[in-house]
Amino acid sequence: MTLVNANDTTAPLPSRKQLRSELAPLVKRSTPLAIGLLLVDLALVIDLRGTNLPLAPIVITAVLAWYGWQFRRRARQPHRPPVAAAA
Repeated sequence: MTLVNANDTTAPLPSRKQLRSELAPLVKRSTPLAIGLLLVDLALVIDLRGTNLPLAPIVITAVLAWYGWQFRRRARQPHRPPVAAAA
């Protein structure tokens, strides 16, 4: 995806077809990381279209908080013993 300078109002924004083709691999994997990146990308595109409320910082904060919560939840789980080496 081509990056667009947020200060350049004359730069063309990506079309829906371009967005779908570029974001489709993220959706197909549907991992938590991919979903978070997709949310951030969509918030940035909405911000570039021009809204009164900047969504990107809010979405980025929410995604990072969710990742942190998931990390802490996994860290509390007991660790499995290492697999014995094959003889």
